[in-house]
Amino acid sequence: MNRTGAALSGFLVVCSLASAVSLIGAAPVPSPIVLKPHQHEQAQFGYRPDYMPNVPSFDAQNRPYIRSRGADMHDTGCFQTLERGAWVQRPFAEAVKAACFGFESFQYGGGWYFSHAVFDDDGDMYSIAQVRTQNRKVHSLLLYSTDGGNSFQVYPLPVTGGVQKLNIELRNDCQPLPGPPLIAFMHRVKEHPSRWADYFRLQVLRPVKSAGRLIIPEPTVVTDKCIGGATHSGGASFATTIGGNTHFVWIEIADDAQAPGTPTFVGTYDHATGEVTEKVLVGYAPPVNDAHNTPGICADSEGYLHVVTGAHTFSFQHMKSAAPNDISGGWTQPVKLLGAEYSIDHGKQTTEGQQTYLGLVCDSHDTLHVVFRRRQKSSNDAYFPNKDYSALAYQRKPRNGAWEAPRVLVVPPIDGYSSYHHKLAIDRRDRLYLSYTYLSEGPRNPYRTMDGYYHFPAVLMSGDGGESWELAETKDFAAGIVGG
Repeated sequence: MNRTGAALSGFLVVCSLASAVSLIGAAPVPSPIVLKPHQHEQAQFGYRPDYMPNVPSFDAQNRPYIRSRGADMHDTGCFQTLERGAWVQRPFAEAVKAACFGFESFQYGGGWYFSHAVFDDDGDMYSIAQVRTQNRKVHSLLLYSTDGGNSFQVYPLPVTGGVQKLNIELRNDCQPLPGPPLIAFMHRVKEHPSRWADYFRLQVLRPVKSAGRLIIPEPTVVTDKCIGGATHSGGASFATTIGGNTHFVWIEIADDAQAPGTPTFVGTYDHATGEVTEKVLVGYAPPVNDAHNTPGICADSEGYLHVVTGAHTFSFQHMKSAAPNDISGGWTQPVKLLGAEYSIDHGKQTTEGQQTYLGLVCDSHDTLHVVFRRRQKSSNDAYFPNKDYSALAYQRKPRNGAWEAPRVLVVPPIDGYSSYHHKLAIDRRDRLYLSYTYLSEGPRNPYRTMDGYYHFPAVLMSGDGGESWELAETKDFAAGIVGG
């Protein structure tokens, strides 16, 4: 880790941004970052960024866009971006309120679901949101801008039902995005007896541009057995586009409780017809019937597809398509990202990996990068000997190489349960950005007396393909912008 800077405080106030870059020196940041109770990144390293830490997205000039959030999981209202070295606001709250009669509040808008901005090859900007109205109904929306967020159009999405989940295709590889991203939405159709599963109807659509506006077509129903997934952490894209096809992944309920894991499927959405032309079972994500096992998909520079399954304290698994831009021509056998050397005794069973919440991107050199919550326990552990705890970890696979050993990026302040609500992003110069905010539960949670949910969020950046990481400063974002 390198040195970081500190800047203006108050990054947990929605749409309250610093107007200029103002950095002061800070102590060196170790690798890994070891959090201590009540000594977070701000206290230990002077980390007070003048941007609001959340997952960044990047336009064609590699300019960052970061959606605002508050201390809870709901508050939002604008994007922040850089102009001539200063953070400026791109508000969308008023456009949403004008489009939603009886608007009461945003729901899960501050990073719980996807808060990315997605830019297509025309430079148009898309983002998804949910709102709650005064009649207690939930509405799912698509935000659209043709001018970099200076103004927004708001489109209702045709999702019904009380429990709704949204997803949007992200730019997580070097493939072009020739038009709007694929959007997925789910609503619960019935309950399932498993703790971490319910039946959701999965539908997908791809908006159509027309004279500066969007047409929202009728959605295509994929399945009524989708589990839904857990998108509050991990942030892997559910879809990737190659030419006139968008390939996407999901998980389904397994009818057999003794199945080797949660069935993981990949489908192809045809842009010309608006139909899902193929659906292929590519693997199983342990344990069975568990929404934590949300998978991800990306494409390399040659168009080969890569699917990484999710897991809930088991190893992720990686499969590659046998042919470019084709899901039906076969897949490689699943390869576990973690092996027996990472086994852990949970008291009732021993597993060969402890990964949960997949973040996945592919850089222009075809290196795959993943970030995850890693559960671990060993007698010679440097931080919690003989104690079970969960760290934030990183792993990568070079184009023609094997998956490297995982590296811990953040160590929690206490053993036992931890979560990081992490999201991994990549800019157009192959620089990696990892947003996270530490969370624990119960009486040992060091932030249990504080209001809200997201306490002391941070963004790590790697400019060397994951070799080293530092707390991101404004100057890091500014240095990546092309053309001023």
